Amino acid sequence: MDIINPATEAIITTLEEDTATSATEKYEKVREGQRAWQKVPLPERVAALTKFSELLSTEADELAKILSS
Repeated sequence: MDIINPATEAIITTLEEDTATSATEKYEKVREGQRAWQKVPLPERVAALTKFSELLSTEADELAKILSS
């Protein structure tokens, strides 16, 4: 599957299609990550998400440039 830059219509990259097996493996890895995140104390999760939100706001213009180039 081609990933296309909508601004230029250039192909950014091509991804291989998943099989049922690879999709299941990826799902299991995501579940492992979710279980680990769930064990992080709530105040630490809030702090991490707050910092992420602040960085998105601070770097919004740069992020927009990267995503649209």
